[in-house]
Amino acid sequence: MVLLTEGLVVWLHLVAASIWVGGSIFIGVILSPILNMITRTVEERIIILIKIGRRFSYIAIPTFGVLVLTGIYNSKAFLFDPSTLYQTNYGVILLVKISLVIATLIA
Repeated sequence: MVLLTEGLVVWLHLVAASIWVGGSIFIGVILSPILNMITRTVEERIIILIKIGRRFSYIAIPTFGVLVLTGIYNSKAFLFDPSTLYQTNYGVILLVKISLVIATLIA
């Protein structure tokens, strides 16, 4: 049962990451350049991007929450022994990820 729970949490983490990161990349890399081609003014582009951004936030914010919660669950071994955060390569990567999550929350 523990392995099933662990697998489900990792799966949820990966799905949430795919939705959040994939949606953000789509908006920045695909949608924005297309809007440059199909709109006449910067104001039109901004209005469309704001509407899409608000709509995407209905999915992105809960997904980000799932990403943070499953990330905390997945890193529980490091949280019980904080010295591993700076003594292992994965711990250092985890510290970088935590810093980026905090920066994202602040932004």
